[in-house]
Amino acid sequence: MPNNVLTAAAEMLHNVRVLKRAHFIAGARKAALATLIALAIIVINALVGSGILAGKELSGVLDGGLFERVLPWLKLAAGACAFLAAALAGVQSTLDFKKQEGVHKKVAEMFVAVEADLAQMIAAHSDGIMSAEQLSNKLEEAGDAYHQATVQSGVCLPTDRDFARARKKVVAERGR
Repeated sequence: MPNNVLTAAAEMLHNVRVLKRAHFIAGARKAALATLIALAIIVINALVGSGILAGKELSGVLDGGLFERVLPWLKLAAGACAFLAAALAGVQSTLDFKKQEGVHKKVAEMFVAVEADLAQMIAAHSDGIMSAEQLSNKLEEAGDAYHQATVQSGVCLPTDRDFARARKKVVAERGR
């Protein structure tokens, strides 16, 4: 029984580390997406609002005939950019990347607490301070906290790519 409990604790610790890392990676990805979309909206609105796409600056530079041919295309480009900015704002509002980032961070922090508890339990057992039976009981408590963190994540799950990156980093850290 002692080896089985210790093995279960070590496996749970490994899984918690992967989940923690995956949620931190997913949160960072969501933050980057939110920033990228926000910057795109700002730049597009600045282009449209400044009149660059309306051709005001070009009227004195281009000869009369060329300007008249270019102006409809500039107006079309300005309209398309305004539409794109509105569409991006809609995507940003609908997908709410900032909220998803917050959920991932909160869940990752819950896994940080579970990780610390598990590491402390394993160390106490290895030092002879905690018996296998005590470790088994504490492992159930850690399992409850693990479950709560998993439930808290709800629909904000890391992608397969997030998990792959997390596993790779956890394995690399273990090798140090």
